[in-house]
Amino acid sequence: MTCGRLLVLYLAAVLGPQPPLVDGHQKALETHKVSVGRFFILKCSPGHTNVTWKRGGGNSSLPAGVEVKDAELWFLPVVQAHDGKYICHNRKERVYEVRVSNELCPAAVESKRMKQGPLHCKLDLPRGTTRTAPVEWLKECVPVNLAGGNLEVTQKGDLRFLRDSETNAGLYTCLLHMSLGDNNYTAARSLNLTLGNTTFLYKPMLVYPKVETKEIVEIGSRKELRCKAYLGNRDDGTNMYWTINGHHFNTSPHLHYSQKYAEEDGAVYGMSSLVISSVVPELLDIPISCHLLNPAGQGQGTFRLHKGHYSTVFTLYALLYSLYSTVSTTALPSLLYSSLCSTIFFLLSALCSL
Repeated sequence: MTCGRLLVLYLAAVLGPQPPLVDGHQKALETHKVSVGRFFILKCSPGHTNVTWKRGGGNSSLPAGVEVKDAELWFLPVVQAHDGKYICHNRKERVYEVRVSNELCPAAVESKRMKQGPLHCKLDLPRGTTRTAPVEWLKECVPVNLAGGNLEVTQKGDLRFLRDSETNAGLYTCLLHMSLGDNNYTAARSLNLTLGNTTFLYKPMLVYPKVETKEIVEIGSRKELRCKAYLGNRDDGTNMYWTINGHHFNTSPHLHYSQKYAEEDGAVYGMSSLVISSVVPELLDIPISCHLLNPAGQGQGTFRLHKGHYSTVFTLYALLYSLYSTVSTTALPSLLYSSLCSTIFFLLSALCSL
């Protein structure tokens, strides 16, 4: 059992059974993937003005930074706390899910082939806002090179390619800069561009781990390390393998690795996992790396295993859970009860970070 699971058990014990996420609605009509810091609008039925909005879950009040304007839900701007489900009601209820990411560019919402003409931003200037700058385009979250002679942005904000090239393929994001009152906002929308009936292989881009990552383990425990990389729009030609302290190793009952490919929003990701059936001291504090190699380039992600103090955590957990069981059946002021639960959780979190 890891610290993460132990904390989940504690929270489950404290919180107990929870109500359905969205008043009995489990499936969202639409799912929107948005990035922190961006302006975003959630629209209900087009043409209807008599619309009410509420948040799904136990608290139906809209969170701070979310406002209803002209029957639309405005996020000013998106923050991590806005993640969740929202319900609009006109003649019937419609459920929408908003998934918030910390990535600079949101996930692609469509795929387009090169032969289908220029890329359209499809972001309209909302009523009451003022454009503060021309539409800006990014490729792989980096501003496109308009000085290279192959790209131009039209007056409408479309991105036009002056010649076909394999290097045109990729993830494109358009940014719409605007002001509302005294505040400035930026809306973002992404799409994948492919080359007609052909495909394009990217240099592997690590999604996780992006930096050297510390993993807390217990000697003798099972541990699985997972690596994920963005490969473009095709799933072949990429070799994924693992090294321990810079050396290759043979698969054994104690060390086993696997790889697979998965498509998400029109893009292909490579995923590899290394399963250590029983952690030994020799694996502590050394680089354990996943490698990705294809004709377009290579990538690498590194983990380091550190020994955790689980015996102490388990002992304290047993004592604190016993304390919780006692106070939960005792009449205590709500403020004191909340304070005790928060203190227990803080102590467990602190020990897990050792």
